[in-house]
Amino acid sequence: MTELERAMHAANFDGEMPALDAGELDLWIHALQRNDVWFLCGPDRASMKFGCQAGQKDKLVSLEQALSRLNIGAANLKAHYQER
Repeated sequence: MTELERAMHAANFDGEMPALDAGELDLWIHALQRNDVWFLCGPDRASMKFGCQAGQKDKLVSLEQALSRLNIGAANLKAHYQER
C-alpha cells in the first residue's frame, strides 16, 4: 500500500492532508481502526491537526496534561508539549 493509499484510508474527512511522516501515518491508521479506548500524546503539530480533522480531538493529550495526571512535575516544558 502506498503512502497516498494509506492516507486516503485513514482520512475520512474533508480537507487537505497534513504532512505526516510515514511513522505518524501508520500510527494514525492503526489508531483509527481500533474500537477500544486509546489516547495519543505527541508534540507534532501536523499529527495533532490531522487528529482534530479526523474527529479525534478528545483523544489528544498533551505531555503536560499526562504528567500532571501522574503527579509528575511539568515545569520548563517547551511550548509544543504544553496543554495549549
